[in-house]
Amino acid sequence: MTITHAAGGAAATAFVALLGLGASQATAQTVPIEASIEGPITDIELHGDGSGTIVVMSVRVQVPSGTPISTPTAEGLSLHDLATGPLPGRDVAGFRGGTAIIDGTSLDGTFTASAVFSDLFENVVLGAVTDPDNDPQTVHLQGMRLLPSTDPRMPAAPALNGFGFEIDVTSIPVGELTAAEGYYSEDDEVLYWHTLESDGGELLRPDEPEVSILRAQCRDRGTGNRDELAVSGFVHTPASGPVRIQRRTPSNSWANVATVNAVVDAEFPQFGSYRMSRNNLNLPGCPTRVRAQFLNAATNAVLATAEAVPGPR
Repeated sequence: MTITHAAGGAAATAFVALLGLGASQATAQTVPIEASIEGPITDIELHGDGSGTIVVMSVRVQVPSGTPISTPTAEGLSLHDLATGPLPGRDVAGFRGGTAIIDGTSLDGTFTASAVFSDLFENVVLGAVTDPDNDPQTVHLQGMRLLPSTDPRMPAAPALNGFGFEIDVTSIPVGELTAAEGYYSEDDEVLYWHTLESDGGELLRPDEPEVSILRAQCRDRGTGNRDELAVSGFVHTPASGPVRIQRRTPSNSWANVATVNAVVDAEFPQFGSYRMSRNNLNLPGCPTRVRAQFLNAATNAVLATAEAVPGPR
């Protein structure tokens, strides 16, 4: 920060007050300010009432009991979950040594968390599936062994193809473009993945109708019919038909937004794509969730449903 000050007058008076010379109340903070931190977890201290302290780098963050704590694939965790028991491939207790992202407030030098997130380590690999060493249960990506995370604190989510449908990981052919995210264990020489997506692989439920949501975005433009909502994804079995988009209301019911038609994909006719975009809505704020319902074209019976949390745009 660069400070420019004059020889006298209001600027000099303000600078002196800022330093606390003759204005002691200037140093007393009465209103919390926003605070956030991202870095390695060096320690976690537990208190008997469910609260505790996370030390990120050298910053001590107070974590009240009930603070939302999450990982990429799990929510509703406790500070005890983060502090105890090593994850597969690790000999360090809990998430110590991993990365924490914490939002909160600071008051009189005390940082209090309002939300805590950790993905342990954000290790990502994108490349080709390689020879599985004659082990049909194990996938190798660029020669590195991959295993799904089995720890309930950060379990492996369903492996997906590029259309958003679950696939059998062991069926991904050699040479197929694949991406995985998780944490790497040097002891096991394994990437324990919580998220995996591949261009190949057999559908887990090829004979059942399914619908996916690949994109859900919302923009709240305030009062009037100016709000925007966009949802898009794919269907299969059949590869075409009506898709009804709904939004979660503040009363936790579902309200219809629009019905659009999924059309057969020209390059991959096994799948059909749909897209809905509305910019003349009057919403009570962006919805917490949106839902896509794949309907029977003749009876409008629901064949399949998918939900997603819309992000900002």
